[in-house]
Amino acid sequence: MEKLQSPRHWLAIAPFWVALLLATLMLDAPIATWVHNNGIDTALKDNHLTFFWKFPGTFGFTILVVIIAMAAGKIDLRDGGFVILCGLFAAADIFTKWIVGRTRPFKLDPTDIALPFALHPFRNGISGFFHQDNLSFPSGHEWSAFALAMGIALIRPKWAWAFFLIALAVGAERVLENAHFVSDVFVAMPAAAIGCFIAYQIVRPNDFPARPT
Repeated sequence: MEKLQSPRHWLAIAPFWVALLLATLMLDAPIATWVHNNGIDTALKDNHLTFFWKFPGTFGFTILVVIIAMAAGKIDLRDGGFVILCGLFAAADIFTKWIVGRTRPFKLDPTDIALPFALHPFRNGISGFFHQDNLSFPSGHEWSAFALAMGIALIRPKWAWAFFLIALAVGAERVLENAHFVSDVFVAMPAAAIGCFIAYQIVRPNDFPARPT
């Protein structure tokens, strides 16, 4: 397994990421509207099994994975702490949601129209930060799921593919439930990657890029 490249190499793909972000922004309203008109969002919201589909996008799932991996002797305490730190950085979504002030699909009046570009930065001031209601940009579930996948990729690359697939599944659920626009999910991915690179520098400052396993 080749070593993962340094952040400088990742920055080289920034123009492609920006292009993809612009594409997802253009798809936000059409996809949200299609999901809504076909009743997919309502079906998922009314299905109790949906909880298990999006559970990998929670910090609790990250802790569970770390506990199981450590109990099985697959990672040590430092690597476990690193993955946990990646998950903690995902909590930054509460700041970005409040700063951007984008509302979940079909949660603004009139409720039958998707309004992805209706932004209300710093909505309701300081009190709005502590009492966030239906803010969506970016997806916290996807940020957490992708942070776990990226964290695993940096310490155990052989396992990463499974966790990236799980992260993609979580993102799909958030869009199909109309809890988030497509770009909410997309922007959470590089945000999670940046958080993991910072966490790696904190935990393993002299050991970047990741060693092969």
